[in-house]
Amino acid sequence: MKVGSVEVSGVHEQVLVLPRGEKKLVFRARGITSFEEFNKLCPMPEAPTMMKRIDNKMQRVPNNNDPIYKAKLVDWATKRANWMVLKTLEPSNIEWDTVKMDQPDTWGNYINELEKNFADSEAIKIMELAQEVNGIDERKLKEARESFFLEQAQAENEQSHPTGDQPNILSGGPASDPTTRIQDLKKQAALKT
Repeated sequence: MKVGSVEVSGVHEQVLVLPRGEKKLVFRARGITSFEEFNKLCPMPEAPTMMKRIDNKMQRVPNNNDPIYKAKLVDWATKRANWMVLKTLEPSNIEWDTVKMDQPDTWGNYINELEKNFADSEAIKIMELAQEVNGIDERKLKEARESFFLEQAQAENEQSHPTGDQPNILSGGPASDPTTRIQDLKKQAALKT
């Protein structure tokens, strides 16, 4: 697959390196592309049914307000989030003490293990890594947009050889130098957010 002229293959990966004295702890994170494995281990709970009159007929309908169903749904969503973090960090080859990937009730133990073995700021960075690799936050989009506009301005500057008066640019005034053009592109990007 290509987007523009950029080849897209594989999933997004990121690396976090934490210093530990003379050594470095390397955390590798790979985005999740399928929840099939999770769904086999933890199928989504189904709401119980209840009888309800619809168009003068009694029919069975899901009871999404059932408190037991709601509790099961919260438990399922928590397990899904925990599984996602663990699978995302799997390329790091972490040997967990209390987490067993075939036992969903142990997945949440990764939080205690991180808190026990790392400073709060380190544990937060590790968890953020797992979240970031599976999603795109506004900061990343803004950085990518600014980088793109900077590259575009540099390419335009390299291709153009102005003679005489310089043309007007996005701000409506004449461009005095490439830096002005870059600043104008950044302003345009900021207005779009």
